[in-house]
Amino acid sequence: MEQLRPPRQMNIDAQNLSMEWRQWKEEFLLYIDLSMAEKDNKTKVKMLMYLVGPQGRELYQTIKPEGTRGA
Repeated sequence: MEQLRPPRQMNIDAQNLSMEWRQWKEEFLLYIDLSMAEKDNKTKVKMLMYLVGPQGRELYQTIKPEGTRGA
């Protein structure tokens, strides 16, 4: 089996951001299930933050619930 590649960075500037998110999320969840099944949720969230890219992390900082810390 070939080495599993992580999903590409999400395109925050996509014309249809809703569709872009759904497709990216599906690819990310498949990647996590196949490559990190034994890891804890904190590690998986860190992987999400890494793979979503700088723009995604910036967006997360604007929408995260009050009182929560960055992943």
